[in-house]
Amino acid sequence: FELLASIYADLRLYINFFQPVLKLVFKGRVDGKFIKTYDKASTPYQRIMARLVSPIFMLDSIRLLYAIRLTEK
Repeated sequence: FELLASIYADLRLYINFFQPVLKLVFKGRVDGKFIKTYDKASTPYQRIMARLVSPIFMLDSIRLLYAIRLTEK
């Protein structure tokens, strides 16, 4: 059981960091035909980093410091 758990732990890291995946963006019916549209292939790690990087740059430093000071009191 421990050997299998070790293999799955390594496999999880491989899939999340190195195995690109096509993500389904749209699935619907157009002119009587079913159409599937996929996003570009990228790893789950790349998708998460793409979502996390943009909010970091959009942070308002003054509002953030104000929130920190409110929680300190």
